[in-house]
Amino acid sequence: MVELAIVVVIIVILAGTAIPTFMSTISSSRVETAGEQVARAMRFARQMAVTLRETVTIAAVPGWGKVSVINSATGDTLYHFGLPGGATVISATGTPTFFPRGTSLGATIVVGDASDAKDVVVNVVSRVRITDH
Repeated sequence: MVELAIVVVIIVILAGTAIPTFMSTISSSRVETAGEQVARAMRFARQMAVTLRETVTIAAVPGWGKVSVINSATGDTLYHFGLPGGATVISATGTPTFFPRGTSLGATIVVGDASDAKDVVVNVVSRVRITDH
């Protein structure tokens, strides 16, 4: 009986030290996924601008967990998605706008949660990259 109690105590101690690390890993994975989703949306927006021969923008409002790709000429939403649970748009510098020739206005969208954040940056030649905030 004493041996069982010792084993249970050891398991509780190990679980107590592993849970914070596990939670941090989940949060980091969620933010990484959010960054990848926004980067995919930017690439999609560029593709649609070239295909439709119209200007396409990304709507990402700070504090929201949603992002939209919008045809600027018609106002139609081409793509809309929610970020993974707990991740939100923290800030947006400039409005990601893509033109029919494949170029864009440079912009940065920061996505994250309370413990981690990623910058999703698009430059004027529409190169999209994700960096740590």
